[in-house]
Amino acid sequence: MRTQERKSTRQSIRAAVSKILLRYCSTALLLLLFYLLPFTFYRLPVVYGAFGELGVGARPLGMGNAYVALSDDVYSIHYNPAGMLDLFKPEFSFEYARLFWGLSGPDESSLGNSFVGFVHPEVDIYGTSALGLAWKNLHYGNYYQENSVYISHARKISDTLSMGLNTKILSISYGSDEYTRQYDLFNEYGYTTKLSLGFDLGVMYNFVEDWYAGLAIKNINSPNVGLSQKPEDALKPTITPGICYGISDLNVTMDIIFDMADVMLLTGVEKWLQENSVALRGGLNTGTRNKGSFSVGFGYYYKEMFNINYGFVWNLSGIKDIYGTHRISLSYKFNLPTALSRQ
Repeated sequence: MRTQERKSTRQSIRAAVSKILLRYCSTALLLLLFYLLPFTFYRLPVVYGAFGELGVGARPLGMGNAYVALSDDVYSIHYNPAGMLDLFKPEFSFEYARLFWGLSGPDESSLGNSFVGFVHPEVDIYGTSALGLAWKNLHYGNYYQENSVYISHARKISDTLSMGLNTKILSISYGSDEYTRQYDLFNEYGYTTKLSLGFDLGVMYNFVEDWYAGLAIKNINSPNVGLSQKPEDALKPTITPGICYGISDLNVTMDIIFDMADVMLLTGVEKWLQENSVALRGGLNTGTRNKGSFSVGFGYYYKEMFNINYGFVWNLSGIKDIYGTHRISLSYKFNLPTALSRQ
């Protein structure tokens, strides 16, 4: 009997040690991968294009937009649609951002970004799922506008694995003025692009207790958003893996964005205070083109129903003599009796 007890004790100890080693070794390897990859691709040629990754949501912005593996609110529609399954109640949110404050056009036009989104989680005969709908707008006065409409769906594959898909309707419109009227491109094709369909794929995996891995692949089909529909106007796919360590009052995140021409490393941290009603955030980004920025933010949550968040980012390189980017968002969770909330 004692021999069996000692044998059972040794097996339990081995199992516990193996679990600890697995957790720390896998985490160390992932962190090493994320830190080394940006330097591997550091000298890639780079270009700017439409529908660039400026992010949405004041909470993600405050964490440097390192949100792929943490996504657990309405803004998961943009960052990783698989994260919609972490909502237990329907949620509505809207935001406004003043981008690069101090940068203005001839008529004092400013660069702004808006987002409105809604997610409804549910349980049906096929398992746990979520539906999302959102609209995102980037505008520069009357000169330029980008519009994106998201139709999102996510489904839980297992207790630890979720997948999500975005269908996006994309369009760009340009203002008509003395400058644009001089170009044959606008005279021939007009000032608004054709509607284009884009698709995003998201994956969320809880690989070890308190550790989450995420993957977002955007514009899988390379939608063309150009006026003339030339091949070079097609959006290139972006691939973003991420990792998150999350416990009750702390989240630490890291993402790496590959967009075929550029690489960015995003890091963020979120600390909860006052019984998880107040959040403080910080983030740091670095990448090719000597790009770099740091961000801070905070949020207030009232009875897990209403929240307001603010985020600020300051560029460490590039545009000078501006006052950074400021983003504010408001969210509300509906106390509706969904099948998921009753579980």
